[in-house]
Amino acid sequence: MNIATAEKSIVCDDVSTDSAISKINLSSTSSIIYCLGFQHAKHRSWQMDFLRKSGKGQASKYFGFRYIQTDLTARMLKIDEIAKGFIKSLGHNELSNLIAYTQGVNKALETERPAREFLAFDYSP
Repeated sequence: MNIATAEKSIVCDDVSTDSAISKINLSSTSSIIYCLGFQHAKHRSWQMDFLRKSGKGQASKYFGFRYIQTDLTARMLKIDEIAKGFIKSLGHNELSNLIAYTQGVNKALETERPAREFLAFDYSP
């Protein structure tokens, strides 16, 4: 699959095996991380979004009353603030890798069909 980014065109050689495992063959670390983000979002976007909402203490807003305790716990532990602080502490290489991963995730969200769970809960990531 060819994936065009703002910087260049990255070719993710996505070869699925009989056991549904994707193999990605690329030459640069940033391309590998980009394609990893793309594959994660392509196959696990709902789980990723659910964990993001849970970490921010917003799960009950989308999934109902039964997640209020989860939200309260996440807010008391300040998971969202800790994550933001962690990002600020990253070095240049780590931040570049995170940006590449995020670009891959965003590209998959733009170009791939949404997960069934998004349709079932009637919302978008």
